[in-house]
Amino acid sequence: LFSDTAGITTGVMFFGINCVSIINISQCKRGRVDERLYKTGKAFAETGAIFGYDLTFEAAITKSMYLLAQGFQGKSFREALLENIAGELSET
Repeated sequence: LFSDTAGITTGVMFFGINCVSIINISQCKRGRVDERLYKTGKAFAETGAIFGYDLTFEAAITKSMYLLAQGFQGKSFREALLENIAGELSET
C-alpha cells in the first residue's frame, strides 16, 4: 500500500485519527522482534500502532475479531490485545 516510511507513517496516522487500530506483526517463526531497532518499526510506534510482539498473524486477527465483538475499542482494545488470555502471547 505504501512504498516508503513517510507514506507508512502518514497512513498509520490517518487510520489512528479515524479510530482504527493498526497492529504491527512480525513474520518471525520464533522469538520476538524489537520494533524500535528498525526505521519502519520506530515510525509505527511514533504514530500509535500496536506492536504485537510474538502474536502470529492468525492470532492477531482472531483475537481482534473477538475483542471487537466484545465491544473493546481504543485504549481498552490495545490493553486487551496485549494481554495473554489463551497462550497466544508470551509474557512481556
